[in-house]
Amino acid sequence: MKILTLTSILISLISIAYSQTIDQVTVSPSYSSYTYYDLETGETISIDADSWDLSFSTFGFQDAAISINEGSANMGVELELYLLGDMDFDANVTENDLTERVYNQERSWHNGAFNSSLDSSNISDFGWGIYDFPSMTVVGNKLFVLKLRNGELKKIKIESLAGTIYNMTYANLDGTQKKSISIDKKDYEGKQRAYFSFNTESALDLEPENWDLQFTRYSTPIDDGAGNILNYVVTGILSSEGVEVAQADGIDPASVNEFDYSDLYESASDAIGYDWKEIDISNFQWSVVSDRIYFVKTISGTIYKLHFLDFEGASTGITTIEKTEIGTTSNNNEILDYEISLFPNPNNGTFNIELGAPINSNYAVNVYSIDGTLLMNKRFNASDYSEIIELDLKLNSGSYFLKLESKDKFIVERFIVR
Repeated sequence: MKILTLTSILISLISIAYSQTIDQVTVSPSYSSYTYYDLETGETISIDADSWDLSFSTFGFQDAAISINEGSANMGVELELYLLGDMDFDANVTENDLTERVYNQERSWHNGAFNSSLDSSNISDFGWGIYDFPSMTVVGNKLFVLKLRNGELKKIKIESLAGTIYNMTYANLDGTQKKSISIDKKDYEGKQRAYFSFNTESALDLEPENWDLQFTRYSTPIDDGAGNILNYVVTGILSSEGVEVAQADGIDPASVNEFDYSDLYESASDAIGYDWKEIDISNFQWSVVSDRIYFVKTISGTIYKLHFLDFEGASTGITTIEKTEIGTTSNNNEILDYEISLFPNPNNGTFNIELGAPINSNYAVNVYSIDGTLLMNKRFNASDYSEIIELDLKLNSGSYFLKLESKDKFIVERFIVR
């Protein structure tokens, strides 16, 4: 347990007077844990960073995101995923074929490393496979090779996502030790991801049901100072699906007003990210950005102001945060058991939303880019219900998500602009 300095104790006493709390979250020495943080309770749950290798989205029925564990390392050795393209699983594969390394897209939980090659103009393309409409199945069409932390190489094919069941085949490069596993989304109700470990060769239920922020390590593209963009593993914070974040810079943390930043909320998972802290290379000491705070709106609609006070680095993995609950707004916490359809789809930015039935409460329609950036927000009153909603948006060609929110529930649909 960290021993607080006199300054920290004084801050804590002042915070109590203003209904603030000081929370400390650790990812363990040497960043050896992933830690889930619940803003309401202040509770944290940590899992070993090397306890899993792959994660499979369990969000809804149309999401097929598959990610690798970019933060796990044993003596500095990372997992590495390579895309081989449209190759048969039984094809002869050598290490010389491992030229195209792929990474998770940290701005959205909907785009993992296995989804990295998706064509955003093709609504059927999920990167690792193509959605077959007659069978309502994502059929795998890509071969991958994963380099494990112990140096072993496994070729992998995600065979399908049939209904709620992922089917995966993997083997050594020479085809030996070939195995198949299945992971059913239904077994992880209330969770966002299911996990798989090649060490135990089993699916794992690791994620708590209630969490807002994940303190973790992940790979992100960073300018190396010489004009090159390289992928570095950083220590940062990713927000849960449905959590929104607004960043305020150059402010007095004690007097900043959330209302002034209420139009800056975004749902990108790396909205907080890693750059709230800085390191002095001359003495390898960490400092936090003192005139920056984050407003975080949880899935239940509670808004918190977060001010980072300290980051201790790899020695302890501890981050110290001043947390202030500042209000509650309506938000969504359940998937809407409701049907909507978008037509035409694909479209040119002009399309219709057909509602399956009347909505008995006020509702909103939001449009997000594939990286989670909010592009449109339109609110409707229940008394203004219409079976067809017409939208005319000026959007570039690509893939987007439409989210309809009603009271405490929501539904998400994907659409294409050409």
